[in-house]
Amino acid sequence: MKLAFANEGLTVKIKNISGGLNIKKRLEEIGILPGKTITILKSGPGPVLVRLDNRKIGLGFGEAMKIDVE
Repeated sequence: MKLAFANEGLTVKIKNISGGLNIKKRLEEIGILPGKTITILKSGPGPVLVRLDNRKIGLGFGEAMKIDVE
């Protein structure tokens, strides 16, 4: 499932990140990596807010569509 469509309150594991090098590098720099576990605080449409390692991270809907979670 795409991160953009995950339900609020759900804790998910990042499976895969699709897209070009720039988006993958940006997400890697903020800690969004395959294998990491995140909690959905606010889901789309619109910006997606997640919790990762006690940090809140905001992602654009387009970015969240490139992240596969389970």
